[in-house]
Amino acid sequence: MRTNQLSKWAALATGLLMAGTSLADNETNGGPGPDKDLSVVPGSIPQVEPTPTWSVPAPMPNVPEAVTIFEVQPIDPTNPGPLVQAMMQRFQFDPEQMGFDEDESGIAAVMFTDPDRRTIEVFRSGASFYMEESLFPEQGNDLFEALQLQPGQASEFFQNEATQLLSELGLQREGIRFDEVAFANLKTVQDGGNQETTKVVGAAANFEYEIDGIPAVGPGAKTTVYFGENGPAGLYDALPVFEPAREVELLDPARVVEDYIAADEPRSIYRLYSGVVDETVIEEVKLTYFVGPGNGTQDLIEPYYQISGTMYGWNPGPDPQNPREGATSMDPTPFLWRSKAYIPTPEPGLAAGLAVGALVLAVRRRETRS
Repeated sequence: MRTNQLSKWAALATGLLMAGTSLADNETNGGPGPDKDLSVVPGSIPQVEPTPTWSVPAPMPNVPEAVTIFEVQPIDPTNPGPLVQAMMQRFQFDPEQMGFDEDESGIAAVMFTDPDRRTIEVFRSGASFYMEESLFPEQGNDLFEALQLQPGQASEFFQNEATQLLSELGLQREGIRFDEVAFANLKTVQDGGNQETTKVVGAAANFEYEIDGIPAVGPGAKTTVYFGENGPAGLYDALPVFEPAREVELLDPARVVEDYIAADEPRSIYRLYSGVVDETVIEEVKLTYFVGPGNGTQDLIEPYYQISGTMYGWNPGPDPQNPREGATSMDPTPFLWRSKAYIPTPEPGLAAGLAVGALVLAVRRRETRS
């Protein structure tokens, strides 16, 4: 089965961002370079020991004593459910081929293809992705001109179109909320680089979710409708199928922030800084549910505290023995960190097993002593 189209877009973007690094790494595969003058290599490179400071202007959120944990309900992707059937009917999609993607647990995803080379991919999590042969065709007309839209009207127009489509497909779930409309712009250069033109080749209306009134974050907490000049060109519903599992008591958010600071080093999910961080400002703390990628494997949807703010610091100078000499200020860098909002407890069966194991160990110790 060919890789799902959404992954292709992500892989393309990642490939472009990582091209420089990859080329640099590949240089080590060539012939030997010139001999290095070891006399200019310092005997030791000193470690820069930052002394980070912390400030927490963020107010602590008001949270309930307990919230629900949800269990993801895997589906059989070979047996399309009501949503996929509604997609096929809405887009007049007549599947003629079916490809499989398998892992150690069985069939992870199924891709249906129709005579027009459109695809619908269904994942084990319950996520699904419909796409025309080309999501944003480069040879298409300018989207605003084709639909006779003024830039100021476009966002509202595509929001309304997307909302109507989701309603037709039964995707107006409880907790869904409109986020934004993003546009795909294509720049072309003509006349030997003297003339640059830009046209809008597509639009994406993005929707987010709340679960039990708590914001859901992560790549799986989204539904996106893509548009071309002929109407909807794609629909990615990443939200998995899930059911309530049990309630858990929440940790005090202030305690979680204290634990984050106690690590005594700035931590971020995304490494966006390259200098030495010596000040971290925590600007927001909020309770969320994290939902992983629709094409991934996730057993539980659990509550997390999301800690975010800005890091400040400096870039060392050229002399490794005196990094402060010639140092420059690091650009203020946003950071994001997630900490589990509760203390997980063993499942009843596991807890019983641990208790039996502890009892057996205690008995053996007594026998050994006697």
